[in-house]
Amino acid sequence: MTKTGRRGYDELITAGDWRRMLQGAYLAFVREYHAIDRLNCRDGVKGDTGTNLLLTVMAAHRTAQATGQDDGLGVVCRRAADSARLAARGAAGKVLATMMDGLAAGLAGEDKATAAKMSRALQRAILAAYRASARPDEGAMVVISRAMARGARAALSRHWSLAEVLAAAIEVGEEEIGRWADAGRTGGWQDPGARGLLLFLRGCREGLLGASDSPEADFDLCLEPVDERGQPLTSGEILPYRLRLTVNGARLPAAAVTRQLLGLGREVMVNRNGDRLTVGLDTAAPGRVIDCALSWGIIGEVKIVSRADAGDG
Repeated sequence: MTKTGRRGYDELITAGDWRRMLQGAYLAFVREYHAIDRLNCRDGVKGDTGTNLLLTVMAAHRTAQATGQDDGLGVVCRRAADSARLAARGAAGKVLATMMDGLAAGLAGEDKATAAKMSRALQRAILAAYRASARPDEGAMVVISRAMARGARAALSRHWSLAEVLAAAIEVGEEEIGRWADAGRTGGWQDPGARGLLLFLRGCREGLLGASDSPEADFDLCLEPVDERGQPLTSGEILPYRLRLTVNGARLPAAAVTRQLLGLGREVMVNRNGDRLTVGLDTAAPGRVIDCALSWGIIGEVKIVSRADAGDG
């Protein structure tokens, strides 16, 4: 991030800044996706909004990190947005992917962008997320995304830096959530999608300012295996599938892949040969394993065998 004078007009945002912003967002979801999943938990069954958003952001982050150092801001934004769209899970994941797509459209062809241009593209991206909401009524995600766009627009009119524009959007979003709660419109219910949207912007700001933690120090996806619905399995429960797959062009360290898979199964095996990963594990959630693998690289061979058919267990 280069500053050459007035904040809003002359602060230059680069592809490296966007990579850091996506890393910050990714790490924010690594820390808090469980909390979002547990919002409005009923009868002990948690939701999956946080997990879906984590997988969406993870794909965008991994793709951005894999782009070339000579790629401009517009190119990196577009590739990250395309990966987010392909990996998007659930309504909230699709809304977030639409937001990234709107940002990429606003920065198409740009090698760098002033903070003012980046902020305008971000404002339009938030509005794109608002229009993409699956609920056309005045639901929390709709109202809060619209409020955040107003906050970004007000900050932009003052020629604030990008970090300040993000802070303004986050502050207005938090205030809107508070007004809904004070008015009793939520009935104690919190919209996990709205919380996720705020978390994405907060993580982007942390990454831009260099305030996010390192992936290796902070990466700790749940270490209790879950099923396809994200529900924890008991320690003695038999995992019905044995999965093996290969991933080409993988950049994530084998140790980090292993930590992800420990939350999805047992008997985890990860081998690396150059940029090729071979992964095997017993799992109750093969779909979730494949979703994670999409963010590591290009999936090659996939083999899923029922352990009952194989005579195990």
